[in-house]
Amino acid sequence: MAHMEHPDSQSRAMLSKMNIGFAPAWDAGIPAAPPPVKPAPNQTSFAFDYQMEKDVVKRAEDGMPIDTQALASRAMEEERKLMAPLLRRYPDVCTEHSLAFAFAAFGPAGGSNKTPENTYVEFCRNFAKMKELGFEDQRITGALKVNANDLQRACNQLYDS
Repeated sequence: MAHMEHPDSQSRAMLSKMNIGFAPAWDAGIPAAPPPVKPAPNQTSFAFDYQMEKDVVKRAEDGMPIDTQALASRAMEEERKLMAPLLRRYPDVCTEHSLAFAFAAFGPAGGSNKTPENTYVEFCRNFAKMKELGFEDQRITGALKVNANDLQRACNQLYDS
């Protein structure tokens, strides 16, 4: 039985006769460290109202109708409680309307949310300026959120789109 070289070694022998060199395609040394893990952008520490969620599930399991108006008013009442201190401290800047959008963008103030108070105040100030320019509420909120409350960049984004 004749000895046959491995096809790869045959190819290498043939190429070496043709003066073609080989360079390793990869280095078998120590692998590079993986890039550092960055936190996910736009994270929020919004706390769900689990009791409300349990009530809704219980009513659904019992076949009872779910009063969406009552749920909405309960959520609005909770939100108003969180807005009240900001409205008292910054009456010239913050309105319920602008704070509602600030809460949508950055999570409601208080609780486990670590968003600084000045973030809400700055948002409300920028929101009012952009509203005067004629932009829609949802577009303003999105642009300010994406651009970290930077008025100039948010305006540029909306003008460009």
